[in-house]
Amino acid sequence: MLTGDLVRVRIEQQRLRPSWVDRDDSKLLERAEELVALFRQALAEEWNRGRIDEAVKAVAGTGIDHKLTRGLAKVLTDRGEFDTRGVDPAELRREVFRRAAEAGPLSRTAGATGRRTAADLLREIATERALAGDLSRALYSDLQEEQVLVAWEDIEPRDLLDRYNVALVQAALLKAETMTIRLSSPAPKELRALITRLKFHQLMYRIERDETATAISIDGPESLLKSTTRYGLQLAVFFPILPRLTCAWSLQALLRWGRRRLRKTMRITSEMGLVSTNEIKGKWKSQAEEWFEDRFPALESGWTLGPGQPIDLGKQDIIVPDFTFEKRGRVAHLDIVGFWRKPYLQRRLANLPDNVILAVSKKLVADKTAVPKGVLVFGEAISPKDVLERIERVAR
Repeated sequence: MLTGDLVRVRIEQQRLRPSWVDRDDSKLLERAEELVALFRQALAEEWNRGRIDEAVKAVAGTGIDHKLTRGLAKVLTDRGEFDTRGVDPAELRREVFRRAAEAGPLSRTAGATGRRTAADLLREIATERALAGDLSRALYSDLQEEQVLVAWEDIEPRDLLDRYNVALVQAALLKAETMTIRLSSPAPKELRALITRLKFHQLMYRIERDETATAISIDGPESLLKSTTRYGLQLAVFFPILPRLTCAWSLQALLRWGRRRLRKTMRITSEMGLVSTNEIKGKWKSQAEEWFEDRFPALESGWTLGPGQPIDLGKQDIIVPDFTFEKRGRVAHLDIVGFWRKPYLQRRLANLPDNVILAVSKKLVADKTAVPKGVLVFGEAISPKDVLERIERVAR
């Protein structure tokens, strides 16, 4: 994710637009190729973060926008995995300090005193632990700049520019107060995938549709009282599915921008040519869903458990619950809510059929208000027995 100091945008009165790059610009492609080659070398030669940062600074010093180069490098860094190479630095430090205390005074340099030096002690411990390289560096390898690049997801230069453009939108959405997505005649499969992704990322949303368009309103992190960072990341990670849709779409976001948190609007459409590598297909289920789906059949209740069926609430409003239960013509549904506030739950409950069970996590509350009556609260997992008891009472 791009940090605030790396975000490049243009502001025209109340409108904000990300400063996208041209994926076919020859100079930018050369810069992207240079950075990709740098990370490939860093992986092959096991560079640490500090060395990578220095190399990126050297590249940034040879022209082109420094902020852009650092932003491209941040996208590449996020594709990597850094580690201390199997050494526990804290444990290693404790052993070195203990052994040094047992050894008594150590000489700083080799001399005629015959006393061991600190370097002698470090070599001795390194030999015992079969550690190669400079042990003095391993002692503090848990510092961020000392962590070594141990894995990295390769990418082509043009794809890097595409990914950077998407990252600019994601960074802006971290400041969103509200966001509305409009889809023009979406394919049922894609709409289902989009809703599944919304649920997976535990976003607070509402769906309305007419004959040709579907509108999805999503609360942004700036609308919450707490948990804004985690929620904002979920919203940002959700965004890349939109450029993968085959239907026409638009996104309108209200942002709180800058130190003064002034309201700005950002509009993104399918006509702007954003390219995303995120696949629509795939399994997108939360742990709560997977746990419940695995354990409910063990009750042998006679209720069949299947994917949630869309429910038309009237007034162009619909919901798609997570699960639908059926037994001898009777039907009930379970809808699992991610992050929530009391007003949000009240809106959800206002027009909800009485055979829909609403379940919320007590860990994902975004304020300290009480849970409205009738909502099922769960901790780590949803109790199949509690759900079954409610199904028997509310099923139609």
